[in-house]
Amino acid sequence: MYYWFINSLSWVFPCFNISDDDNFGTLKKDSKQRRFSLLAIRLGGLIFYFCSYGYWRGQPEQINLHSKGFKLFYSLRLSKYGNLSDSEIERLKTNHATFLNAHPETDKRIVYKETLMYKLDELKEKKNKSFNKLLAYLAVFAFLIPLLIPPVLNFKDIFDKPLFMMLSYLTLSLYLVYFLINFATLFFESVKVKTYSRFSYRSIKESTVPEETFLNGLYIEYQLRNNESTNEVSFILNIEKYIRASLIASVLLISIHILFTFSEINPKNIGISDKSAQVLHLKLDESPRTLLNNQKDELQTIEDDLLKNRIKRILLIRSGTSSIENYIRIVNLIQSYNVNSIEIVEIIDKPHPLSQEGHLQIVIERR
Repeated sequence: MYYWFINSLSWVFPCFNISDDDNFGTLKKDSKQRRFSLLAIRLGGLIFYFCSYGYWRGQPEQINLHSKGFKLFYSLRLSKYGNLSDSEIERLKTNHATFLNAHPETDKRIVYKETLMYKLDELKEKKNKSFNKLLAYLAVFAFLIPLLIPPVLNFKDIFDKPLFMMLSYLTLSLYLVYFLINFATLFFESVKVKTYSRFSYRSIKESTVPEETFLNGLYIEYQLRNNESTNEVSFILNIEKYIRASLIASVLLISIHILFTFSEINPKNIGISDKSAQVLHLKLDESPRTLLNNQKDELQTIEDDLLKNRIKRILLIRSGTSSIENYIRIVNLIQSYNVNSIEIVEIIDKPHPLSQEGHLQIVIERR
């Protein structure tokens, strides 16, 4: 639980970070190559450390893969983990050639060749499963986009909300953008075409010992593909972390957006019971002439008060969705006199016994 908390905290609060260089920043109980940093920023397959100090737990001579001591700036790259260098590949070739020379029997080499080809097929199947999992995460990413459109469209309205809600909304929005950028960066980096072929048909054809050349090629191909498979798993695990973090941030952001919306349409928050409020009742199913004539004096008063900035807010509560033409006429009439840009809230209510279909309530809150 302690290590889970430390790793989770590093995603939310990047300052005073404790991580493990050998596990791409993920701290474990048996972590040896640890690093303490004042600031750690993750960007896809990169981690940037500022003012960090690397230290080890265990024997120093066994741990020499990463730089230790104080570093003003230090970085880790995910793609560098587990990659085979040219020297390591040459060492594998030499050791494998020695192994083949010690086992010249034809029947053993045939079994060995079939085993290598079977293992290569296994790695291919594993790669396909990893790619399908990656596509599933991409589908989750695509699912998030339409859910986040309403909060994005209403982003400008958050500055009119209470300070705590505004800061929560802004913080979650920044975290969500940060997580999605990291997810996209890792995704595109993971699907890059990688070349690792170390032997060709021509090299086998021209070789004086084609059988050994072919077996050596299969063995190196297996080592490289196995290494690539390990890297893909690392990418998938990191992508999974960003997807989970994005889902959590999205749920919280959408919840705050719903809370914003509720606070806007809740009559208790709008204050329609105030003594300075006036309520007009209109039947939208009447003809336009009758509709305007029946409330001519009241509408004229609203127009005058709008021009003189005497109105604080107007609430339009419409029952049902019928008679939309008359409703638009009323809205346009009010908007045409709204020269002082007062707040106009529009609500669509379900018809009920006290408010039939086509009924419009205009609630005017004066200053």
